[in-house]
Amino acid sequence: MRRQTRTARRKPGKRLTVQGLRLPPLIISAEVSQCQYVARCCPLAAASGVLLAMNLAEAAALCPQAQVHPWQPDVYQSVMAKLAQWAGRFSPRVMIDPTPHEVDGGFLSALHGLLIDASGTEHLYGGCRVLLGRIQQALRELGFYSRLAAAPSIGSAWALAHYGAEPIASIDAAQLSQSLAHLPIAALRLPHDIIQNLSAVGVVQIQHLIHIPRVSLLERFGSHLLRRMDQSLGQVYEDIEAFTIRPVLSVTQPFDGPTTQLEAIFAATEQLVHQLSEQLIRQQRGVDELEVVLTRPYHAPNRKKLSFGCHIHDPRRIWAVLRPCLERMHLGGGVEAVTLTAVRTALVAPQQTQISQMHSSSDDTDNIREFLDGLINHWGGQRLRMSAPEVSHIPECTGRTKPISNSAQCDFTPPLAPWPPLDRPSILLDQPEPTPCVALQPDCPPHRLNWRGGNYAVISRVGPERIVTYRTLAHQQTRDYFKLQLEDGRWLWVYHALEDNRWFVHGLWG
Repeated sequence: MRRQTRTARRKPGKRLTVQGLRLPPLIISAEVSQCQYVARCCPLAAASGVLLAMNLAEAAALCPQAQVHPWQPDVYQSVMAKLAQWAGRFSPRVMIDPTPHEVDGGFLSALHGLLIDASGTEHLYGGCRVLLGRIQQALRELGFYSRLAAAPSIGSAWALAHYGAEPIASIDAAQLSQSLAHLPIAALRLPHDIIQNLSAVGVVQIQHLIHIPRVSLLERFGSHLLRRMDQSLGQVYEDIEAFTIRPVLSVTQPFDGPTTQLEAIFAATEQLVHQLSEQLIRQQRGVDELEVVLTRPYHAPNRKKLSFGCHIHDPRRIWAVLRPCLERMHLGGGVEAVTLTAVRTALVAPQQTQISQMHSSSDDTDNIREFLDGLINHWGGQRLRMSAPEVSHIPECTGRTKPISNSAQCDFTPPLAPWPPLDRPSILLDQPEPTPCVALQPDCPPHRLNWRGGNYAVISRVGPERIVTYRTLAHQQTRDYFKLQLEDGRWLWVYHALEDNRWFVHGLWG
Protein backbone atom coordinates (compact mmCIF):
# COMPACT_ATOMS: atom_id res chain seq x y z
CA MET A 1 0.00 0.00 0.00
CA ARG A 2 2.87 2.39 0.76
CA ARG A 3 4.36 1.67 -2.64
CA GLN A 4 1.14 2.65 -4.41
CA THR A 5 0.89 5.85 -2.35
CA ARG A 6 4.39 6.98 -3.27
CA THR A 7 3.77 6.19 -6.91
CA ALA A 8 0.54 8.18 -6.94
CA ARG A 9 2.41 11.29 -5.81
CA ARG A 10 4.80 11.18 -8.73
CA LYS A 11 4.06 12.80 -12.05
CA PRO A 12 2.22 10.15 -14.06
CA GLY A 13 4.45 8.59 -16.71
CA LYS A 14 3.50 7.23 -20.09
CA ARG A 15 2.75 3.61 -20.87
CA LEU A 16 2.81 2.40 -24.45
CA THR A 17 1.13 -0.58 -26.02
CA VAL A 18 1.85 -2.11 -29.39
CA GLN A 19 -0.44 -4.51 -31.20
CA GLY A 20 1.08 -6.16 -34.26
CA LEU A 21 -0.34 -8.09 -37.22
CA ARG A 22 1.48 -9.21 -40.38
CA LEU A 23 0.70 -7.72 -43.82
CA PRO A 24 -0.46 -8.13 -46.66
CA PRO A 25 -3.78 -10.11 -46.83
CA LEU A 26 -3.32 -12.84 -44.29
CA ILE A 27 -5.68 -15.17 -42.44
CA ILE A 28 -4.59 -17.36 -39.53
CA SER A 29 -6.85 -20.40 -39.13
CA ALA A 30 -7.39 -22.57 -36.04
CA GLU A 31 -9.13 -25.93 -35.81
CA VAL A 32 -11.82 -26.25 -33.16
CA SER A 33 -13.98 -29.38 -32.98
CA GLN A 34 -12.75 -30.47 -36.45
CA CYS A 35 -13.84 -27.16 -38.01
CA GLN A 36 -11.56 -24.42 -39.34
CA TYR A 37 -12.15 -20.90 -38.02
CA VAL A 38 -10.49 -17.52 -38.50
CA ALA A 39 -8.24 -16.92 -35.51
CA ARG A 40 -6.50 -13.78 -36.80
CA CYS A 41 -6.77 -11.63 -39.91
CA CYS A 42 -4.96 -8.56 -41.19
CA PRO A 43 -6.71 -5.21 -41.87
CA LEU A 44 -6.87 -5.89 -45.62
CA ALA A 45 -8.71 -9.14 -45.02
CA ALA A 46 -11.00 -7.45 -42.48
CA ALA A 47 -11.81 -4.77 -45.06
CA SER A 48 -13.06 -7.55 -47.35
CA GLY A 49 -15.55 -8.66 -44.69
CA VAL A 50 -13.51 -11.33 -42.87
CA LEU A 51 -14.38 -11.51 -39.19
CA LEU A 52 -12.79 -13.28 -36.26
CA ALA A 53 -14.30 -16.71 -35.49
CA MET A 54 -15.77 -16.87 -39.03
CA ASN A 55 -15.79 -20.20 -40.83
CA LEU A 56 -12.64 -20.48 -42.94
CA ALA A 57 -14.53 -21.45 -46.10
CA GLU A 58 -16.70 -18.36 -45.86
CA ALA A 59 -13.65 -16.17 -45.22
CA ALA A 60 -11.84 -17.62 -48.25
CA ALA A 61 -14.86 -16.78 -50.43
CA LEU A 62 -14.87 -13.17 -49.22
CA CYS A 63 -11.12 -12.70 -49.65
CA PRO A 64 -9.82 -15.26 -52.18
CA GLN A 65 -6.43 -13.55 -52.57
CA ALA A 66 -5.59 -13.89 -48.87
CA GLN A 67 -2.89 -16.25 -47.69
CA VAL A 68 -4.07 -18.82 -45.13
CA HIS A 69 -1.66 -20.12 -42.51
CA PRO A 70 -2.37 -22.50 -39.62
CA TRP A 71 -2.33 -21.29 -36.05
CA GLN A 72 1.01 -22.17 -34.41
CA PRO A 73 1.07 -21.03 -30.77
CA ASP A 74 4.73 -21.92 -30.18
CA VAL A 75 5.91 -19.96 -33.23
CA TYR A 76 3.63 -17.06 -32.28
CA GLN A 77 5.03 -16.87 -28.74
CA SER A 78 8.58 -17.04 -30.10
CA VAL A 79 7.90 -14.09 -32.40
CA MET A 80 6.45 -12.09 -29.51
CA ALA A 81 9.54 -12.81 -27.40
CA LYS A 82 11.84 -11.62 -30.18
CA LEU A 83 9.68 -8.52 -30.68
CA ALA A 84 9.88 -7.74 -26.95
CA GLN A 85 13.66 -8.07 -27.06
CA TRP A 86 13.77 -5.76 -30.08
CA ALA A 87 11.59 -3.14 -28.31
CA GLY A 88 14.19 -2.83 -25.56
CA ARG A 89 15.90 -0.16 -27.66
CA PHE A 90 13.10 2.28 -26.78
CA SER A 91 12.84 1.54 -23.04
CA PRO A 92 14.46 -0.93 -20.63
CA ARG A 93 11.04 -1.90 -19.23
CA VAL A 94 9.21 -3.98 -21.84
CA MET A 95 6.66 -6.69 -21.13
CA ILE A 96 4.64 -9.08 -23.28
CA ASP A 97 1.01 -8.17 -22.67
CA PRO A 98 -0.39 -10.85 -20.31
CA THR A 99 -4.01 -10.05 -21.23
CA PRO A 100 -5.43 -12.97 -23.26
CA HIS A 101 -7.00 -12.03 -26.59
CA GLU A 102 -10.36 -13.82 -26.61
CA VAL A 103 -12.08 -14.80 -29.84
CA ASP A 104 -15.72 -15.94 -29.84
CA GLY A 105 -15.99 -16.19 -26.08
CA GLY A 106 -12.46 -17.51 -25.60
CA PHE A 107 -12.17 -20.56 -27.90
CA LEU A 108 -8.65 -19.31 -28.71
CA SER A 109 -6.50 -17.20 -26.41
CA ALA A 110 -3.02 -15.83 -26.97
CA LEU A 111 -0.77 -13.00 -25.94
CA HIS A 112 -0.70 -10.44 -28.73
CA GLY A 113 0.82 -7.14 -27.65
CA LEU A 114 3.63 -5.35 -25.83
CA LEU A 115 3.59 -3.01 -22.85
CA ILE A 116 6.38 -0.43 -22.67
CA ASP A 117 6.99 1.76 -19.62
CA ALA A 118 8.44 4.95 -21.09
CA SER A 119 8.28 6.96 -17.87
CA GLY A 120 11.31 9.26 -17.74
CA THR A 121 12.59 8.32 -21.22
CA GLU A 122 10.07 9.96 -23.56
CA HIS A 123 11.93 13.30 -23.42
CA LEU A 124 14.94 11.63 -25.07
CA TYR A 125 12.86 11.25 -28.24
CA GLY A 126 11.17 14.65 -28.16
CA GLY A 127 7.94 13.55 -26.45
CA CYS A 128 5.54 10.63 -26.54
CA ARG A 129 4.05 11.54 -29.91
CA VAL A 130 7.47 11.44 -31.57
CA LEU A 131 8.34 8.19 -29.80
CA LEU A 132 5.14 6.56 -31.04
CA GLY A 133 5.91 7.64 -34.59
CA ARG A 134 9.40 6.15 -34.42
CA ILE A 135 8.06 2.85 -33.09
CA GLN A 136 5.40 2.69 -35.80
CA GLN A 137 7.93 3.42 -38.52
CA ALA A 138 10.32 0.76 -37.19
CA LEU A 139 7.53 -1.83 -37.04
CA ARG A 140 6.43 -0.95 -40.58
CA GLU A 141 9.96 -1.60 -41.82
CA LEU A 142 9.82 -5.01 -40.14
CA GLY A 143 6.54 -5.76 -41.95
CA PHE A 144 4.13 -5.29 -39.04
CA TYR A 145 0.92 -3.33 -38.90
CA SER A 146 0.60 -1.70 -35.48
CA ARG A 147 -1.73 0.28 -33.26
CA LEU A 148 -0.09 2.31 -30.52
CA ALA A 149 -1.23 4.40 -27.58
CA ALA A 150 0.45 6.36 -24.78
CA ALA A 151 -1.47 7.08 -21.59
CA PRO A 152 -0.86 7.58 -17.84
CA SER A 153 -1.91 3.98 -17.00
CA ILE A 154 -1.48 0.56 -18.54
CA GLY A 155 -5.23 -0.05 -18.72
CA SER A 156 -5.99 3.19 -20.55
CA ALA A 157 -3.14 2.68 -23.04
CA TRP A 158 -4.36 -0.87 -23.70
CA ALA A 159 -7.92 0.35 -24.26
CA LEU A 160 -6.93 3.09 -26.72
CA ALA A 161 -4.56 0.82 -28.65
CA HIS A 162 -7.22 -1.87 -29.14
CA TYR A 163 -10.45 0.13 -29.39
CA GLY A 164 -9.45 3.73 -30.08
CA ALA A 165 -10.47 5.47 -33.29
CA GLU A 166 -6.89 6.42 -34.28
CA PRO A 167 -3.98 4.05 -34.92
CA ILE A 168 -1.80 6.33 -32.78
CA ALA A 169 -3.14 8.03 -29.64
CA SER A 170 -1.43 9.99 -26.88
CA ILE A 171 -3.33 11.46 -23.93
CA ASP A 172 -2.48 12.93 -20.53
CA ALA A 173 -4.18 12.58 -17.16
CA ALA A 174 -6.62 15.44 -17.83
CA GLN A 175 -8.01 13.73 -20.95
CA LEU A 176 -8.17 10.23 -19.46
CA SER A 177 -11.85 9.97 -18.45
CA GLN A 178 -13.13 11.76 -21.55
CA SER A 179 -11.07 9.57 -23.91
CA LEU A 180 -12.28 6.31 -22.37
CA ALA A 181 -15.95 7.25 -21.93
CA HIS A 182 -17.15 6.23 -25.41
CA LEU A 183 -15.07 3.06 -25.71
CA PRO A 184 -16.82 -0.34 -25.43
CA ILE A 185 -16.71 -2.19 -22.12
CA ALA A 186 -14.44 -4.81 -23.72
CA ALA A 187 -11.70 -2.16 -23.52
CA LEU A 188 -11.57 -2.79 -19.76
CA ARG A 189 -10.02 -6.27 -20.33
CA LEU A 190 -13.08 -8.02 -18.86
CA PRO A 191 -13.96 -11.72 -19.17
CA HIS A 192 -16.40 -12.65 -21.91
CA ASP A 193 -19.22 -13.67 -19.53
CA ILE A 194 -19.19 -10.30 -17.73
CA ILE A 195 -19.30 -8.47 -21.08
CA GLN A 196 -22.30 -10.53 -22.17
CA ASN A 197 -24.21 -9.90 -18.92
CA LEU A 198 -23.57 -6.15 -19.12
CA SER A 199 -24.54 -5.99 -22.80
CA ALA A 200 -27.80 -7.81 -22.08
CA VAL A 201 -29.01 -4.85 -20.00
CA GLY A 202 -27.73 -2.13 -22.32
CA VAL A 203 -24.37 -1.41 -20.68
CA VAL A 204 -22.11 -1.30 -23.74
CA GLN A 205 -19.79 1.67 -23.08
CA ILE A 206 -17.49 2.62 -20.23
CA GLN A 207 -19.48 5.79 -19.54
CA HIS A 208 -22.51 3.63 -18.70
CA LEU A 209 -20.55 1.82 -15.99
CA ILE A 210 -19.32 5.04 -14.43
CA HIS A 211 -22.91 6.13 -13.62
CA ILE A 212 -23.83 2.81 -11.91
CA PRO A 213 -23.26 2.69 -8.13
CA ARG A 214 -20.11 0.76 -7.26
CA VAL A 215 -21.94 -1.22 -4.59
CA SER A 216 -24.33 -2.64 -7.19
CA LEU A 217 -21.48 -3.58 -9.51
CA LEU A 218 -19.64 -5.28 -6.67
CA GLU A 219 -22.67 -7.34 -5.64
CA ARG A 220 -23.49 -8.53 -9.15
CA PHE A 221 -20.07 -8.87 -10.83
CA GLY A 222 -17.50 -9.06 -8.06
CA SER A 223 -14.35 -7.06 -7.45
CA HIS A 224 -12.69 -7.91 -10.79
CA LEU A 225 -14.85 -5.42 -12.72
CA LEU A 226 -14.14 -2.58 -10.28
CA ARG A 227 -10.42 -3.35 -10.27
CA ARG A 228 -10.26 -3.18 -14.07
CA MET A 229 -12.15 0.13 -14.05
CA ASP A 230 -9.80 1.62 -11.46
CA GLN A 231 -6.73 0.40 -13.35
CA SER A 232 -7.93 1.96 -16.59
CA LEU A 233 -8.77 5.26 -14.91
CA GLY A 234 -5.39 5.37 -13.18
CA GLN A 235 -6.81 5.04 -9.67
CA VAL A 236 -5.02 1.72 -8.98
CA TYR A 237 -1.33 1.31 -9.78
CA GLU A 238 -0.40 -1.44 -12.24
CA ASP A 239 3.25 -2.34 -12.74
CA ILE A 240 5.23 -3.86 -15.61
CA GLU A 241 7.45 -6.89 -15.14
CA ALA A 242 10.41 -6.32 -17.43
CA PHE A 243 10.94 -8.96 -20.12
CA THR A 244 14.15 -10.96 -19.76
CA ILE A 245 15.59 -13.71 -21.95
CA ARG A 246 17.03 -16.67 -20.08
CA PRO A 247 19.28 -19.28 -21.69
CA VAL A 248 17.41 -22.46 -22.58
CA LEU A 249 18.72 -25.57 -20.83
CA SER A 250 18.85 -28.46 -23.27
CA VAL A 251 20.70 -31.80 -23.40
CA THR A 252 20.89 -34.26 -26.32
CA GLN A 253 21.98 -37.88 -26.65
CA PRO A 254 22.49 -39.13 -30.24
CA PHE A 255 22.64 -42.83 -31.17
CA ASP A 256 24.98 -44.53 -33.64
CA GLY A 257 21.94 -45.36 -35.75
CA PRO A 258 18.15 -45.54 -35.54
CA THR A 259 17.09 -47.80 -32.67
CA THR A 260 13.76 -49.24 -31.62
CA GLN A 261 15.09 -50.78 -28.40
CA LEU A 262 13.03 -49.21 -25.67
CA GLU A 263 15.55 -50.18 -22.99
CA ALA A 264 18.33 -48.28 -24.77
CA ILE A 265 16.10 -45.21 -25.16
CA PHE A 266 15.18 -45.41 -21.47
CA ALA A 267 18.83 -45.65 -20.40
CA ALA A 268 19.87 -42.71 -22.58
CA THR A 269 16.95 -40.56 -21.45
CA GLU A 270 17.56 -41.29 -17.77
CA GLN A 271 21.17 -40.24 -18.23
CA LEU A 272 19.97 -37.00 -19.86
CA VAL A 273 17.68 -36.37 -16.90
CA HIS A 274 20.67 -36.52 -14.54
CA GLN A 275 22.65 -34.16 -16.79
CA LEU A 276 19.78 -31.68 -16.94
CA SER A 277 19.30 -31.93 -13.18
CA GLU A 278 22.96 -31.06 -12.61
CA GLN A 279 22.60 -27.94 -14.74
CA LEU A 280 19.45 -26.92 -12.89
CA ILE A 281 21.07 -27.41 -9.48
CA ARG A 282 24.15 -25.45 -10.61
CA GLN A 283 21.94 -22.50 -11.55
CA GLN A 284 19.64 -22.95 -8.51
CA ARG A 285 16.63 -23.37 -10.76
CA GLY A 286 13.77 -25.85 -11.05
CA VAL A 287 11.89 -26.95 -14.15
CA ASP A 288 8.17 -26.22 -14.55
CA GLU A 289 7.73 -27.46 -18.12
CA LEU A 290 9.89 -30.04 -19.88
CA GLU A 291 9.90 -31.01 -23.57
CA VAL A 292 11.18 -34.36 -24.81
CA VAL A 293 11.92 -34.76 -28.54
CA LEU A 294 12.54 -38.08 -30.29
CA THR A 295 14.36 -37.49 -33.59
CA ARG A 296 13.24 -40.08 -36.17
CA PRO A 297 14.82 -40.48 -39.65
CA TYR A 298 11.66 -41.50 -41.51
CA HIS A 299 9.10 -39.40 -39.63
CA ALA A 300 8.76 -35.94 -38.16
CA PRO A 301 10.21 -35.49 -34.67
CA ASN A 302 7.91 -36.73 -31.93
CA ARG A 303 7.49 -34.00 -29.32
CA LYS A 304 5.87 -34.21 -25.92
CA LYS A 305 5.62 -31.50 -23.25
CA LEU A 306 5.36 -32.34 -19.56
CA SER A 307 4.27 -29.95 -16.83
CA PHE A 308 5.21 -30.14 -13.16
CA GLY A 309 3.35 -28.75 -10.20
CA CYS A 310 6.37 -27.07 -8.64
CA HIS A 311 9.92 -26.09 -9.52
CA ILE A 312 11.80 -29.38 -9.30
CA HIS A 313 15.35 -30.44 -10.10
CA ASP A 314 15.28 -33.86 -8.46
CA PRO A 315 16.13 -36.40 -11.21
CA ARG A 316 14.08 -39.12 -9.52
CA ARG A 317 10.89 -37.05 -9.65
CA ILE A 318 11.52 -35.90 -13.23
CA TRP A 319 12.14 -39.46 -14.39
CA ALA A 320 9.05 -40.77 -12.58
CA VAL A 321 6.86 -38.50 -14.74
CA LEU A 322 8.93 -38.80 -17.93
CA ARG A 323 9.17 -42.60 -18.13
CA PRO A 324 5.40 -43.31 -18.58
CA CYS A 325 5.25 -40.67 -21.32
CA LEU A 326 8.17 -42.26 -23.17
CA GLU A 327 6.35 -45.59 -23.16
CA ARG A 328 3.42 -44.02 -25.05
CA MET A 329 5.49 -42.12 -27.65
CA HIS A 330 5.64 -43.58 -31.17
CA LEU A 331 9.16 -44.60 -32.20
CA GLY A 332 8.44 -44.75 -35.93
CA GLY A 333 11.24 -46.47 -37.87
CA GLY A 334 13.69 -45.85 -35.05
CA VAL A 335 15.06 -43.06 -32.87
CA GLU A 336 18.29 -41.31 -33.83
CA ALA A 337 18.51 -38.91 -30.86
CA VAL A 338 16.74 -37.91 -27.66
CA THR A 339 16.61 -34.27 -26.58
CA LEU A 340 15.37 -32.84 -23.28
CA THR A 341 14.67 -29.11 -23.04
CA ALA A 342 13.66 -27.18 -19.94
CA VAL A 343 11.07 -24.93 -21.58
CA ARG A 344 10.14 -23.03 -18.42
CA THR A 345 12.24 -22.76 -15.26
CA ALA A 346 12.20 -20.72 -12.07
CA LEU A 347 14.50 -19.94 -9.18
CA VAL A 348 14.45 -22.41 -6.28
CA ALA A 349 15.28 -21.33 -2.74
CA PRO A 350 18.10 -23.38 -1.17
CA GLN A 351 16.99 -25.99 1.37
CA GLN A 352 18.71 -27.77 4.22
CA THR A 353 18.15 -31.35 3.16
CA GLN A 354 18.83 -32.90 6.55
CA ILE A 355 16.22 -30.77 8.29
CA SER A 356 13.57 -31.05 5.55
CA GLN A 357 13.80 -34.85 5.56
CA MET A 358 12.88 -34.91 9.24
CA HIS A 359 9.37 -33.69 8.41
CA SER A 360 7.31 -36.53 6.97
CA SER A 361 4.54 -34.13 5.92
CA SER A 362 6.89 -32.53 3.35
CA ASP A 363 7.69 -35.95 1.89
CA ASP A 364 4.00 -36.83 1.76
CA THR A 365 3.23 -33.61 -0.11
CA ASP A 366 5.99 -34.32 -2.64
CA ASN A 367 4.60 -37.83 -3.19
CA ILE A 368 1.11 -36.45 -3.77
CA ARG A 369 2.41 -33.82 -6.22
CA GLU A 370 4.39 -36.51 -8.08
CA PHE A 371 1.26 -38.67 -8.31
CA LEU A 372 -0.85 -35.75 -9.60
CA ASP A 373 1.80 -34.76 -12.17
CA GLY A 374 1.66 -38.29 -13.57
CA LEU A 375 -2.14 -38.18 -13.85
CA ILE A 376 -2.16 -34.72 -15.43
CA ASN A 377 0.42 -35.60 -18.07
CA HIS A 378 -1.38 -38.87 -18.83
CA TRP A 379 -5.04 -37.79 -18.87
CA GLY A 380 -4.74 -34.03 -19.41
CA GLY A 381 -5.48 -31.17 -17.06
CA GLN A 382 -9.05 -30.68 -18.30
CA ARG A 383 -10.15 -34.14 -17.13
CA LEU A 384 -8.92 -33.67 -13.58
CA ARG A 385 -10.81 -31.15 -11.50
CA MET A 386 -10.46 -29.84 -7.99
CA SER A 387 -12.68 -27.96 -5.60
CA ALA A 388 -12.56 -24.19 -6.01
CA PRO A 389 -14.53 -22.79 -3.05
CA GLU A 390 -15.30 -19.09 -3.00
CA VAL A 391 -16.30 -16.79 -0.19
CA SER A 392 -19.90 -16.20 -1.22
CA HIS A 393 -23.33 -16.39 0.34
CA ILE A 394 -24.72 -17.95 -2.85
CA PRO A 395 -24.66 -21.77 -2.47
CA GLU A 396 -23.82 -22.48 -6.15
CA CYS A 397 -20.67 -20.36 -5.95
CA THR A 398 -19.19 -22.15 -2.94
CA GLY A 399 -19.23 -25.58 -4.60
CA ARG A 400 -17.51 -24.86 -7.92
CA THR A 401 -14.67 -26.86 -9.41
CA LYS A 402 -11.85 -25.98 -11.80
CA PRO A 403 -9.45 -27.95 -14.00
CA ILE A 404 -6.03 -28.80 -12.58
CA SER A 405 -3.40 -27.68 -15.08
CA ASN A 406 -0.61 -28.62 -12.68
CA SER A 407 -0.31 -29.82 -9.09
CA ALA A 408 0.90 -26.38 -7.97
CA GLN A 409 -2.75 -25.30 -7.96
CA CYS A 410 -3.50 -27.82 -5.19
CA ASP A 411 -3.13 -26.42 -1.69
CA PHE A 412 -2.34 -29.24 0.72
CA THR A 413 -2.21 -27.02 3.81
CA PRO A 414 -5.30 -26.72 6.04
CA PRO A 415 -7.09 -23.35 6.02
CA LEU A 416 -5.93 -20.89 8.65
CA ALA A 417 -9.47 -19.87 9.57
CA PRO A 418 -12.49 -22.20 9.89
CA TRP A 419 -15.50 -21.89 7.63
CA PRO A 420 -18.29 -19.62 8.84
CA PRO A 421 -20.60 -21.44 11.29
CA LEU A 422 -23.42 -21.99 8.79
CA ASP A 423 -25.61 -25.09 8.75
CA ARG A 424 -25.04 -26.38 5.24
CA PRO A 425 -25.81 -29.83 3.76
CA SER A 426 -23.00 -32.31 3.18
CA ILE A 427 -24.31 -32.96 -0.37
CA LEU A 428 -25.13 -30.00 -2.63
CA LEU A 429 -26.97 -30.94 -5.83
CA ASP A 430 -25.47 -29.76 -9.12
CA GLN A 431 -28.86 -28.37 -10.14
CA PRO A 432 -31.74 -27.62 -7.74
CA GLU A 433 -34.53 -30.14 -8.34
CA PRO A 434 -38.07 -28.75 -8.50
CA THR A 435 -40.48 -30.48 -6.12
CA PRO A 436 -44.24 -29.99 -5.62
CA CYS A 437 -45.04 -29.08 -1.99
CA VAL A 438 -48.16 -28.69 0.11
CA ALA A 439 -48.19 -25.87 2.68
CA LEU A 440 -51.05 -24.97 5.00
CA GLN A 441 -50.35 -21.23 4.66
CA PRO A 442 -48.46 -19.04 2.19
CA ASP A 443 -44.81 -18.30 3.04
CA CYS A 444 -44.76 -21.22 5.48
CA PRO A 445 -42.66 -24.41 5.30
CA PRO A 446 -44.38 -27.33 3.54
CA HIS A 447 -46.07 -30.24 5.34
CA ARG A 448 -45.70 -32.68 2.44
CA LEU A 449 -43.51 -32.80 -0.65
CA ASN A 450 -43.01 -35.00 -3.72
CA TRP A 451 -39.38 -35.73 -4.50
CA ARG A 452 -37.85 -38.30 -6.83
CA GLY A 453 -41.05 -40.30 -7.20
CA GLY A 454 -41.99 -40.42 -3.51
CA ASN A 455 -44.51 -38.52 -1.42
CA TYR A 456 -43.20 -37.70 2.05
CA ALA A 457 -44.57 -36.04 5.15
CA VAL A 458 -42.44 -33.38 6.84
CA ILE A 459 -42.03 -34.01 10.58
CA SER A 460 -39.53 -31.28 11.49
CA ARG A 461 -38.71 -27.85 10.09
CA VAL A 462 -35.92 -25.25 10.62
CA GLY A 463 -35.89 -21.85 8.93
CA PRO A 464 -36.35 -19.78 6.91
CA GLU A 465 -32.97 -18.34 5.85
CA ARG A 466 -33.33 -15.74 3.10
CA ILE A 467 -30.69 -15.58 0.32
CA VAL A 468 -30.88 -13.17 -2.61
CA THR A 469 -28.99 -14.12 -5.79
CA TYR A 470 -28.23 -11.96 -8.83
CA ARG A 471 -27.86 -13.22 -12.39
CA THR A 472 -27.90 -9.92 -14.25
CA LEU A 473 -28.53 -6.32 -13.32
CA ALA A 474 -32.23 -6.74 -14.12
CA HIS A 475 -32.78 -10.24 -12.72
CA GLN A 476 -32.60 -11.25 -9.10
CA GLN A 477 -34.03 -14.23 -7.24
CA THR A 478 -35.12 -14.30 -3.61
CA ARG A 479 -34.94 -17.67 -1.89
CA ASP A 480 -36.20 -18.77 1.53
CA TYR A 481 -34.25 -21.87 2.60
CA PHE A 482 -35.68 -24.46 5.01
CA LYS A 483 -34.12 -27.51 6.62
CA LEU A 484 -36.80 -30.23 6.52
CA GLN A 485 -36.80 -33.71 8.07
CA LEU A 486 -38.84 -36.31 6.20
CA GLU A 487 -40.74 -39.17 7.76
CA ASP A 488 -37.97 -41.62 6.75
CA GLY A 489 -35.40 -39.62 8.78
CA ARG A 490 -33.62 -37.80 5.96
CA TRP A 491 -32.92 -34.08 6.16
CA LEU A 492 -33.35 -31.98 3.00
CA TRP A 493 -32.29 -28.43 2.20
CA VAL A 494 -35.28 -26.91 0.39
CA TYR A 495 -35.84 -23.36 -0.79
CA HIS A 496 -38.89 -21.40 -1.89
CA ALA A 497 -38.39 -19.10 -4.91
CA LEU A 498 -40.61 -16.14 -4.04
CA GLU A 499 -40.71 -14.62 -7.55
CA ASP A 500 -42.36 -17.65 -9.23
CA ASN A 501 -43.71 -19.40 -6.09
CA ARG A 502 -41.86 -22.67 -6.71
CA TRP A 503 -40.08 -25.11 -4.37
CA PHE A 504 -36.71 -26.75 -5.01
CA VAL A 505 -34.54 -29.33 -3.25
CA HIS A 506 -30.97 -28.01 -3.24
CA GLY A 507 -29.13 -30.42 -0.94
CA LEU A 508 -29.33 -33.10 1.72
CA TRP A 509 -27.43 -34.25 4.75
CA GLY A 510 -25.76 -37.64 4.17
